[in-house]
Amino acid sequence: EDLAPRIAPVLAGAYLRSVEPGSSFAAAANEAMSAVEGASFLFLCSGRGVAEPATVRQLVEEAYRSNAAILGPKVVSLEEPDRLLEVGLAADRFGVRHHLVEPGELDQEQHDAVRDVFAVGADAMLIRADLVAELRGFDEALTEDVAVLDLCWRARIAGARVMVVPDARVGLGAAPTALAPASSEDPRDQERSRLLALLSVSSWRTLVALLPQLLVLSVAEVVGFVVTGRRSRARALLHGWTANLRHLGPLRRRRAAVRAIRRVPDADVRYLQTHGSARLRGFLSQRIDPEARARALAETGQHLVDAARDRSRRAPLAVASVLLALLAFGARDLVFGGAVQVGSLVSWGSVSDLWRELTSGWRSSGIGSPAPAPPAAGMMAA
Repeated sequence: EDLAPRIAPVLAGAYLRSVEPGSSFAAAANEAMSAVEGASFLFLCSGRGVAEPATVRQLVEEAYRSNAAILGPKVVSLEEPDRLLEVGLAADRFGVRHHLVEPGELDQEQHDAVRDVFAVGADAMLIRADLVAELRGFDEALTEDVAVLDLCWRARIAGARVMVVPDARVGLGAAPTALAPASSEDPRDQERSRLLALLSVSSWRTLVALLPQLLVLSVAEVVGFVVTGRRSRARALLHGWTANLRHLGPLRRRRAAVRAIRRVPDADVRYLQTHGSARLRGFLSQRIDPEARARALAETGQHLVDAARDRSRRAPLAVASVLLALLAFGARDLVFGGAVQVGSLVSWGSVSDLWRELTSGWRSSGIGSPAPAPPAAGMMAA
């Protein structure tokens, strides 16, 4: 589709550069970034992101303030601005990315701190131009999600900061163009890309400890996918391994490129990675479905609150009456028959008993003793 007639009335001085049909977002972003000269920063956004007027300014200001190289905004739903979609991304040690917000989570400013994150999404990101040149942009051999994660990962390895700036906001709606992120990609390409990025970015020291865990986890995932009837996912995971083992050339070249830019050891990046397996955690979450249960519980609680509000004037009186009845029933022996002697408690039935206990010089509590009674007996008698 020719975008010139739509862009010209809005941005008459804009430079429009066409790419081949079917190009990925990574390829289009690399093409655009290669066409820009003399810029300090590059702002990339997908075809479905709507940035607020101050978004770019706030990202640039924070880049100078924090000396950050890649920055992302808070991403909310365009239809429901109080629904969070993204405040940065995380990934586990196995290269599986996941979001830092729960599905449908309300924006109550709980994520409004400017902070370092492992990665940001491709819907809107500010990148320092010199870092793009050093990293040579996105790797077009990877799928889109992995390419964005890989760019931020390599930036971290190069010593650059990746941050999220929640004051900058971008609304996300339905994808109107072919350059928007694909809703679903080939699982085989995803697994191949994930393993390629993981094996190329990790140092040899990290791989020595990580590969046995990764192999065991992969075998367990294949078995789990087969048992649960998701054989296509099992084949995709096996394809990811076989494709990388058959083509070691791209892996060697990527490792050499990462080695050339490495300034930071993997241990300094690991604190931003989540512990355990994000995929296993997601699988268990789907089976347990805590969000649905919490949502049902919240809806039930809201219904109870609404019903109580309708009868709010009579409810306190009814509750107080029940509590008083329970209190009277529990204290019936004390009121009518006196306290029962239990352990070291004094058996008494009247005020005279307490007074006699105080003045007799003999303590009848327990097994008895020739000691004066405590003053508390007099206070109780009074």
